[in-house]
Amino acid sequence: MTTVDQIVFRDGAASDREAVSALQLASWRDSYRGLLPDAYLDGALAEDLTATWGRKLEGGKLEDGPGRHSLLLLAESDRQLEGFIYACPDPKRPDSAYIDNLHVAPDQRGAGLGTRLLRQAAKRLALQGYYAAYLRVFVANEAAVRFYLRLGAHITRRETDDLMGYPADTYRLEWPDLSALI
Repeated sequence: MTTVDQIVFRDGAASDREAVSALQLASWRDSYRGLLPDAYLDGALAEDLTATWGRKLEGGKLEDGPGRHSLLLLAESDRQLEGFIYACPDPKRPDSAYIDNLHVAPDQRGAGLGTRLLRQAAKRLALQGYYAAYLRVFVANEAAVRFYLRLGAHITRRETDDLMGYPADTYRLEWPDLSALI
């Protein structure tokens, strides 16, 4: 296992699509067993994630509007992707970022990398003018819920979302003030 102090952070780019897709696939296969159908996790998910990241990173730019940009932050060790976070503007609340993905390689979980990614992203988002952030997490993913609550998130509602075509009971977790993460 790589130690967290060996990690280097860098901005992601379109050329990282394959590595990001592969890490998210490994993360979902490890964390979402029993939450999504096994046939999907072991089958079409790989192609769906590749297509999703192709759209998100299309053209090599992560720009979504004046002053507000998406953020893809990678955590690497010896050029090996160990984790990433992706956040984008909330079209309904331009001062708030939606954290669409936070994934850490399964063998790196529990070492503090997720916390470091979230804190690094919060700093960068605040510099872009965001002052709040939110994400959605499976209600049944109790470890993730505890992780975000420990980092100061608040559960603001429970809802059923569509996750890659499958219904998912989720919590919306919010940080009304990003400075709590910084």
